Amino acid sequence: MYIKRLSLLSLVLFSSMASAFSLDEITCKFFNSADACFKLAYSYDDPNSPQHDEAKAYEFYVRACDLNESQGCTNLGVIYENNDRYRDYEKAATSYKKACDLNNADGCAYLGYLYDSGHGVDKDFSQAFNYYNKGCELNSAYGCAHLGDLYDSGHGVDKDLSQAFNYYNKGCELNSAYGCANLGYLYETVDLYKDYAKAATYYKKACDLNNADGCAYLGELYESGHGVDKDFSQAFNYYNKGCELNSAYGCSNLGELYESGQGVDKDLSQAFKYYNKGCELDNKVACYYQAEMYYEGKGVKKDYKEAFDLYKKGCDLGDGDSCYSLGYLYENGLGVQSSANQAFKYYEQSCELDTVDGCYNAAIAKAKGNGVKIDLKKAAEFLEKGCDLGDDESCNDYNELRSFIGY
Repeated sequence: MYIKRLSLLSLVLFSSMASAFSLDEITCKFFNSADACFKLAYSYDDPNSPQHDEAKAYEFYVRACDLNESQGCTNLGVIYENNDRYRDYEKAATSYKKACDLNNADGCAYLGYLYDSGHGVDKDFSQAFNYYNKGCELNSAYGCAHLGDLYDSGHGVDKDLSQAFNYYNKGCELNSAYGCANLGYLYETVDLYKDYAKAATYYKKACDLNNADGCAYLGELYESGHGVDKDFSQAFNYYNKGCELNSAYGCSNLGELYESGQGVDKDLSQAFKYYNKGCELDNKVACYYQAEMYYEGKGVKKDYKEAFDLYKKGCDLGDGDSCYSLGYLYENGLGVQSSANQAFKYYEQSCELDTVDGCYNAAIAKAKGNGVKIDLKKAAEFLEKGCDLGDDESCNDYNELRSFIGY
Protein backbone atom coordinates (compact mmCIF):
# COMPACT_ATOMS: atom_id res chain seq x y z
CA MET A 1 0.00 0.00 0.00
CA TYR A 2 1.33 3.44 -0.92
CA ILE A 3 0.83 6.13 1.71
CA LYS A 4 1.56 9.71 0.74
CA ARG A 5 3.71 11.25 3.45
CA LEU A 6 4.03 14.91 4.33
CA SER A 7 7.49 16.23 3.67
CA LEU A 8 9.56 17.45 6.58
CA LEU A 9 9.10 21.00 5.28
CA SER A 10 5.29 20.55 5.21
CA LEU A 11 5.31 19.26 8.76
CA VAL A 12 7.40 22.22 9.90
CA LEU A 13 5.11 24.69 8.14
CA PHE A 14 1.97 22.99 9.53
CA SER A 15 3.47 23.02 13.01
CA SER A 16 4.25 26.75 12.67
CA MET A 17 0.70 27.51 11.52
CA ALA A 18 -0.75 25.49 14.39
CA SER A 19 1.16 27.58 16.87
CA ALA A 20 -0.20 30.80 15.36
CA PHE A 21 -3.77 29.74 14.54
CA SER A 22 -6.41 27.43 15.94
CA LEU A 23 -7.19 24.31 13.96
CA ASP A 24 -10.47 25.86 12.79
CA GLU A 25 -8.64 28.98 11.59
CA ILE A 26 -6.18 26.85 9.63
CA THR A 27 -8.98 24.78 8.13
CA CYS A 28 -10.95 27.90 7.26
CA LYS A 29 -8.15 30.12 5.95
CA PHE A 30 -5.93 27.61 4.21
CA PHE A 31 -8.31 24.81 3.26
CA ASN A 32 -11.46 26.90 2.59
CA SER A 33 -13.68 24.91 4.88
CA ALA A 34 -17.07 26.65 5.06
CA ASP A 35 -18.00 24.73 8.21
CA ALA A 36 -14.80 25.77 9.97
CA CYS A 37 -15.29 29.41 8.98
CA PHE A 38 -18.88 29.38 10.28
CA LYS A 39 -17.87 27.64 13.51
CA LEU A 40 -15.21 30.28 14.12
CA ALA A 41 -17.56 33.15 13.31
CA TYR A 42 -20.25 31.76 15.59
CA SER A 43 -17.83 31.41 18.50
CA TYR A 44 -16.60 34.99 18.05
CA ASP A 45 -20.22 36.18 17.72
CA ASP A 46 -21.25 34.71 21.08
CA PRO A 47 -21.35 37.61 23.61
CA ASN A 48 -20.93 35.14 26.47
CA SER A 49 -17.76 33.65 25.01
CA PRO A 50 -14.39 34.77 26.42
CA GLN A 51 -13.20 35.15 22.82
CA HIS A 52 -16.13 37.37 21.78
CA ASP A 53 -14.89 39.66 19.00
CA GLU A 54 -17.32 41.47 16.65
CA ALA A 55 -14.65 42.18 14.02
CA LYS A 56 -13.55 38.56 13.82
CA ALA A 57 -17.14 37.32 13.81
CA TYR A 58 -17.81 39.58 10.85
CA GLU A 59 -14.60 38.48 9.07
CA PHE A 60 -15.39 34.79 9.34
CA TYR A 61 -19.09 35.14 8.50
CA VAL A 62 -17.97 36.88 5.29
CA ARG A 63 -15.65 33.95 4.55
CA ALA A 64 -18.33 31.40 5.39
CA CYS A 65 -20.90 33.14 3.18
CA ASP A 66 -18.41 33.42 0.32
CA LEU A 67 -18.02 29.65 0.64
CA ASN A 68 -21.81 29.20 0.39
CA GLU A 69 -22.48 28.39 4.04
CA SER A 70 -26.14 29.42 4.17
CA GLN A 71 -26.38 30.15 7.89
CA GLY A 72 -23.20 32.19 7.60
CA CYS A 73 -24.93 34.36 4.97
CA THR A 74 -27.98 34.75 7.21
CA ASN A 75 -25.90 35.72 10.23
CA LEU A 76 -23.89 38.13 8.10
CA GLY A 77 -27.18 39.71 7.03
CA VAL A 78 -28.18 40.06 10.68
CA ILE A 79 -24.95 41.97 11.33
CA TYR A 80 -25.55 44.27 8.36
CA GLU A 81 -29.12 44.85 9.52
CA ASN A 82 -28.63 45.33 13.26
CA ASN A 83 -25.02 46.13 14.14
CA ASP A 84 -24.36 49.90 14.17
CA ARG A 85 -20.73 49.36 13.19
CA TYR A 86 -21.55 47.50 9.98
CA ARG A 87 -25.13 48.59 9.28
CA ASP A 88 -25.96 48.47 5.58
CA TYR A 89 -29.49 47.37 4.70
CA GLU A 90 -28.67 46.78 1.04
CA LYS A 91 -25.85 44.41 1.99
CA ALA A 92 -28.22 42.77 4.49
CA ALA A 93 -30.69 42.16 1.66
CA THR A 94 -27.94 40.73 -0.54
CA SER A 95 -26.75 38.37 2.20
CA TYR A 96 -30.27 37.22 3.04
CA LYS A 97 -31.03 36.68 -0.65
CA LYS A 98 -27.99 34.43 -1.02
CA ALA A 99 -28.95 32.55 2.14
CA CYS A 100 -32.50 32.11 0.86
CA ASP A 101 -31.26 30.89 -2.52
CA LEU A 102 -29.32 28.30 -0.52
CA ASN A 103 -32.64 27.36 1.18
CA ASN A 104 -31.87 28.86 4.57
CA ALA A 105 -35.27 29.32 6.22
CA ASP A 106 -34.51 32.40 8.32
CA GLY A 107 -32.58 34.00 5.47
CA CYS A 108 -35.80 33.95 3.44
CA ALA A 109 -37.87 35.19 6.38
CA TYR A 110 -35.50 38.04 7.24
CA LEU A 111 -35.43 39.11 3.59
CA GLY A 112 -39.22 39.14 3.77
CA TYR A 113 -39.00 41.56 6.69
CA LEU A 114 -36.79 43.93 4.68
CA TYR A 115 -39.44 44.01 1.96
CA ASP A 116 -42.10 44.43 4.66
CA SER A 117 -40.30 47.43 6.18
CA GLY A 118 -38.65 48.87 3.07
CA HIS A 119 -35.13 48.66 4.47
CA GLY A 120 -32.47 48.19 1.80
CA VAL A 121 -35.12 47.36 -0.83
CA ASP A 122 -38.27 49.05 -2.09
CA LYS A 123 -41.18 48.32 0.22
CA ASP A 124 -43.18 45.53 -1.38
CA PHE A 125 -45.72 43.50 0.60
CA SER A 126 -46.08 40.97 -2.23
CA GLN A 127 -42.36 40.22 -2.09
CA ALA A 128 -42.53 40.15 1.70
CA PHE A 129 -45.30 37.57 1.40
CA ASN A 130 -43.25 35.45 -1.02
CA TYR A 131 -40.17 35.35 1.19
CA TYR A 132 -42.08 34.85 4.44
CA ASN A 133 -43.94 32.03 2.72
CA LYS A 134 -40.77 30.33 1.52
CA GLY A 135 -39.21 30.74 4.97
CA CYS A 136 -42.29 29.22 6.59
CA GLU A 137 -42.28 26.29 4.16
CA LEU A 138 -38.69 25.70 5.31
CA ASN A 139 -39.91 25.87 8.96
CA SER A 140 -38.75 29.35 9.91
CA ALA A 141 -40.76 30.27 13.01
CA TYR A 142 -40.14 33.94 12.20
CA GLY A 143 -41.39 33.48 8.64
CA CYS A 144 -44.59 31.70 9.72
CA ALA A 145 -45.43 34.27 12.40
CA HIS A 146 -44.91 37.21 10.06
CA LEU A 147 -46.82 35.48 7.29
CA GLY A 148 -49.68 35.34 9.77
CA ASP A 149 -49.24 39.07 10.28
CA LEU A 150 -49.72 39.73 6.56
CA TYR A 151 -52.92 37.66 6.51
CA ASP A 152 -54.05 39.49 9.66
CA SER A 153 -53.49 42.94 8.13
CA GLY A 154 -54.28 42.17 4.50
CA HIS A 155 -50.90 43.45 3.33
CA GLY A 156 -49.67 41.72 0.18
CA VAL A 157 -52.52 39.19 0.35
CA ASP A 158 -56.27 39.20 0.94
CA LYS A 159 -57.08 39.61 4.62
CA ASP A 160 -57.92 36.19 6.06
CA LEU A 161 -58.08 35.67 9.82
CA SER A 162 -58.29 31.89 9.48
CA GLN A 163 -55.00 31.87 7.58
CA ALA A 164 -53.52 34.34 10.08
CA PHE A 165 -54.57 31.95 12.85
CA ASN A 166 -52.97 28.98 11.08
CA TYR A 167 -49.64 30.69 10.52
CA TYR A 168 -49.49 32.23 13.99
CA ASN A 169 -50.16 28.74 15.32
CA LYS A 170 -47.40 27.17 13.21
CA GLY A 171 -45.00 29.92 14.23
CA CYS A 172 -45.85 29.36 17.87
CA GLU A 173 -45.37 25.60 17.52
CA LEU A 174 -41.90 26.43 16.17
CA ASN A 175 -41.32 28.64 19.25
CA SER A 176 -41.89 32.05 17.72
CA ALA A 177 -42.70 34.25 20.71
CA TYR A 178 -44.31 36.75 18.33
CA GLY A 179 -46.51 34.03 16.84
CA CYS A 180 -47.61 32.88 20.30
CA ALA A 181 -48.43 36.42 21.43
CA ASN A 182 -50.49 37.11 18.31
CA LEU A 183 -52.27 33.78 18.61
CA GLY A 184 -53.14 34.67 22.18
CA TYR A 185 -54.46 38.04 20.99
CA LEU A 186 -56.79 36.32 18.49
CA TYR A 187 -58.10 34.07 21.26
CA GLU A 188 -58.67 37.12 23.46
CA THR A 189 -60.24 39.54 20.99
CA VAL A 190 -61.78 37.79 17.96
CA ASP A 191 -65.29 36.43 18.52
CA LEU A 192 -64.71 33.48 16.20
CA TYR A 193 -61.86 32.20 18.39
CA LYS A 194 -62.61 33.83 21.74
CA ASP A 195 -61.29 31.66 24.55
CA TYR A 196 -59.63 33.53 27.41
CA ALA A 197 -58.09 30.39 28.89
CA LYS A 198 -56.33 29.64 25.61
CA ALA A 199 -55.31 33.28 25.32
CA ALA A 200 -53.65 32.97 28.72
CA THR A 201 -51.89 29.76 27.65
CA TYR A 202 -50.38 31.35 24.55
CA TYR A 203 -49.49 34.61 26.28
CA LYS A 204 -47.72 32.51 28.92
CA LYS A 205 -45.69 30.69 26.27
CA ALA A 206 -44.88 34.00 24.56
CA CYS A 207 -43.79 35.47 27.89
CA ASP A 208 -41.65 32.42 28.70
CA LEU A 209 -39.97 33.08 25.34
CA ASN A 210 -39.38 36.69 26.48
CA ASN A 211 -41.98 38.40 24.34
CA ALA A 212 -42.62 41.70 26.11
CA ASP A 213 -46.23 42.22 25.08
CA GLY A 214 -47.06 38.55 25.74
CA CYS A 215 -46.10 39.17 29.36
CA ALA A 216 -48.05 42.42 29.53
CA TYR A 217 -51.20 40.93 27.98
CA LEU A 218 -51.03 38.00 30.40
CA GLY A 219 -50.79 40.52 33.21
CA GLU A 220 -53.98 42.14 31.95
CA LEU A 221 -55.81 38.79 32.03
CA TYR A 222 -54.78 38.34 35.67
CA GLU A 223 -55.94 41.88 36.44
CA SER A 224 -59.33 41.34 34.81
CA GLY A 225 -59.79 37.68 35.77
CA HIS A 226 -60.36 36.60 32.18
CA GLY A 227 -59.28 32.99 31.59
CA VAL A 228 -57.43 32.91 34.92
CA ASP A 229 -58.32 33.66 38.53
CA LYS A 230 -58.12 37.39 39.22
CA ASP A 231 -54.80 38.01 40.92
CA PHE A 232 -53.29 41.49 41.16
CA SER A 233 -49.97 40.10 42.43
CA GLN A 234 -49.64 37.97 39.31
CA ALA A 235 -50.75 40.91 37.19
CA PHE A 236 -47.97 42.93 38.82
CA ASN A 237 -45.39 40.20 38.12
CA TYR A 238 -46.24 39.92 34.45
CA TYR A 239 -46.55 43.68 33.89
CA ASN A 240 -43.18 44.05 35.57
CA LYS A 241 -41.53 41.44 33.34
CA GLY A 242 -43.14 42.97 30.28
CA CYS A 243 -41.87 46.40 31.25
CA GLU A 244 -38.35 45.06 31.86
CA LEU A 245 -38.52 43.72 28.29
CA ASN A 246 -39.64 47.21 27.12
CA SER A 247 -43.35 46.64 26.64
CA ALA A 248 -44.78 50.16 26.74
CA TYR A 249 -48.17 48.66 27.63
CA GLY A 250 -46.63 46.70 30.50
CA CYS A 251 -44.95 49.80 31.91
CA SER A 252 -48.12 51.86 31.69
CA ASN A 253 -50.21 49.22 33.48
CA LEU A 254 -47.50 48.72 36.07
CA GLY A 255 -47.72 52.43 36.79
CA GLU A 256 -51.48 52.10 37.26
CA LEU A 257 -51.01 49.33 39.84
CA TYR A 258 -48.54 51.46 41.79
CA GLU A 259 -50.91 54.43 41.64
CA SER A 260 -53.92 52.40 42.81
CA GLY A 261 -52.06 50.14 45.25
CA GLN A 262 -53.43 46.94 43.69
CA GLY A 263 -51.07 43.98 43.85
CA VAL A 264 -48.34 46.19 45.33
CA ASP A 265 -48.03 48.89 47.98
CA LYS A 266 -49.26 52.25 46.70
CA ASP A 267 -46.27 54.32 45.61
CA LEU A 268 -46.80 57.45 43.53
CA SER A 269 -43.09 57.89 42.83
CA GLN A 270 -42.98 54.40 41.33
CA ALA A 271 -46.20 55.10 39.41
CA PHE A 272 -44.58 58.21 37.96
CA LYS A 273 -41.42 56.26 37.08
CA TYR A 274 -43.29 53.61 35.11
CA TYR A 275 -45.63 56.09 33.42
CA ASN A 276 -42.51 57.95 32.34
CA LYS A 277 -40.92 54.81 30.90
CA GLY A 278 -44.15 53.83 29.16
CA CYS A 279 -44.45 57.31 27.64
CA GLU A 280 -40.83 57.22 26.49
CA LEU A 281 -41.74 53.96 24.74
CA ASP A 282 -44.65 55.82 23.06
CA ASN A 283 -47.59 54.46 25.04
CA LYS A 284 -50.21 57.19 24.72
CA VAL A 285 -52.05 56.26 27.92
CA ALA A 286 -48.84 56.38 29.95
CA CYS A 287 -48.21 59.90 28.62
CA TYR A 288 -51.72 60.92 29.67
CA TYR A 289 -51.38 59.53 33.20
CA GLN A 290 -47.96 61.09 33.68
CA ALA A 291 -49.39 64.41 32.49
CA GLU A 292 -52.25 64.04 34.97
CA MET A 293 -49.75 63.65 37.80
CA TYR A 294 -48.12 66.95 36.82
CA TYR A 295 -51.49 68.64 36.34
CA GLU A 296 -52.81 67.54 39.74
CA GLY A 297 -49.50 67.73 41.59
CA LYS A 298 -49.90 64.07 42.48
CA GLY A 299 -46.58 62.60 43.62
CA VAL A 300 -44.72 65.44 41.91
CA LYS A 301 -44.76 69.21 42.07
CA LYS A 302 -47.66 70.69 40.08
CA ASP A 303 -46.33 71.83 36.71
CA TYR A 304 -48.73 72.84 33.94
CA LYS A 305 -45.94 73.23 31.37
CA GLU A 306 -44.77 69.65 31.90
CA ALA A 307 -48.39 68.53 31.80
CA PHE A 308 -48.87 70.41 28.53
CA ASP A 309 -45.85 68.72 26.90
CA LEU A 310 -47.02 65.26 27.94
CA TYR A 311 -50.64 65.84 26.90
CA LYS A 312 -49.27 67.01 23.54
CA LYS A 313 -47.28 63.80 23.11
CA GLY A 314 -50.25 61.68 24.15
CA CYS A 315 -52.48 63.54 21.72
CA ASP A 316 -49.95 63.16 18.89
CA LEU A 317 -50.00 59.41 19.63
CA GLY A 318 -53.79 59.36 19.25
CA ASP A 319 -55.10 59.59 22.83
CA GLY A 320 -58.42 61.42 22.91
CA ASP A 321 -58.24 62.31 26.61
CA SER A 322 -54.84 63.91 26.06
CA CYS A 323 -56.21 65.99 23.17
CA TYR A 324 -59.15 67.11 25.32
CA SER A 325 -56.84 68.10 28.18
CA LEU A 326 -54.63 70.00 25.75
CA GLY A 327 -57.68 71.93 24.60
CA TYR A 328 -58.57 72.70 28.21
CA LEU A 329 -55.08 74.06 28.90
CA TYR A 330 -55.31 76.31 25.82
CA GLU A 331 -58.77 77.50 26.82
CA ASN A 332 -57.64 78.42 30.32
CA GLY A 333 -54.06 79.53 29.62
CA LEU A 334 -52.49 76.90 31.84
CA GLY A 335 -48.88 76.13 30.90
CA VAL A 336 -49.40 77.83 27.54
CA GLN A 337 -50.70 81.15 26.21
CA SER A 338 -54.47 81.16 26.09
CA SER A 339 -55.94 80.49 22.62
CA ALA A 340 -59.61 79.78 22.00
CA ASN A 341 -58.84 78.73 18.44
CA GLN A 342 -56.24 76.17 19.56
CA ALA A 343 -58.60 75.00 22.29
CA PHE A 344 -61.26 74.27 19.67
CA LYS A 345 -58.73 72.50 17.45
CA TYR A 346 -57.87 70.01 20.19
CA TYR A 347 -61.46 69.60 21.39
CA GLU A 348 -62.41 68.74 17.82
CA GLN A 349 -59.49 66.31 17.56
CA SER A 350 -60.47 64.62 20.81
CA CYS A 351 -64.04 64.28 19.53
CA GLU A 352 -62.73 62.58 16.39
CA LEU A 353 -61.02 60.16 18.79
CA ASP A 354 -64.39 59.47 20.49
CA THR A 355 -63.87 61.51 23.66
CA VAL A 356 -67.28 62.72 24.87
CA ASP A 357 -66.01 65.82 26.70
CA GLY A 358 -64.14 66.91 23.58
CA CYS A 359 -67.33 66.67 21.52
CA TYR A 360 -69.26 68.67 24.10
CA ASN A 361 -66.68 71.46 24.40
CA ALA A 362 -66.29 71.64 20.62
CA ALA A 363 -70.08 72.05 20.42
CA ILE A 364 -69.99 74.88 22.94
CA ALA A 365 -67.21 76.61 21.00
CA LYS A 366 -69.23 76.40 17.76
CA ALA A 367 -72.43 77.53 19.47
CA LYS A 368 -70.82 80.53 21.17
CA GLY A 369 -68.16 81.39 18.60
CA ASN A 370 -65.26 80.79 20.97
CA GLY A 371 -62.22 81.07 18.69
CA VAL A 372 -64.26 79.96 15.67
CA LYS A 373 -67.17 81.18 13.59
CA ILE A 374 -70.59 80.43 15.09
CA ASP A 375 -72.13 77.39 13.40
CA LEU A 376 -75.15 75.93 15.20
CA LYS A 377 -75.53 73.07 12.74
CA LYS A 378 -71.94 71.99 13.38
CA ALA A 379 -72.50 72.40 17.12
CA ALA A 380 -75.46 70.04 16.80
CA GLU A 381 -73.30 67.52 14.97
CA PHE A 382 -70.78 67.52 17.83
CA LEU A 383 -73.59 67.04 20.36
CA GLU A 384 -75.08 64.25 18.26
CA LYS A 385 -71.77 62.40 18.30
CA GLY A 386 -71.48 62.89 22.07
CA CYS A 387 -74.99 61.49 22.39
CA ASP A 388 -74.07 58.50 20.21
CA LEU A 389 -71.12 57.93 22.56
CA GLY A 390 -73.59 57.59 25.46
CA ASP A 391 -73.54 61.01 27.10
CA ASP A 392 -77.00 61.97 28.38
CA GLU A 393 -76.19 65.70 28.68
CA SER A 394 -75.14 65.76 25.03
CA CYS A 395 -78.37 63.99 24.07
CA ASN A 396 -80.52 66.54 25.94
CA ASP A 397 -78.67 69.54 24.51
CA TYR A 398 -78.72 68.04 21.04
CA ASN A 399 -82.50 67.61 21.11
CA GLU A 400 -82.99 71.18 22.35
CA LEU A 401 -80.61 72.68 19.79
CA ARG A 402 -82.10 70.62 16.97
CA SER A 403 -85.58 71.88 17.86
CA PHE A 404 -84.29 75.45 18.01
CA ILE A 405 -82.62 75.41 14.58
CA GLY A 406 -84.93 72.92 12.92
CA TYR A 407 -82.03 70.53 12.21
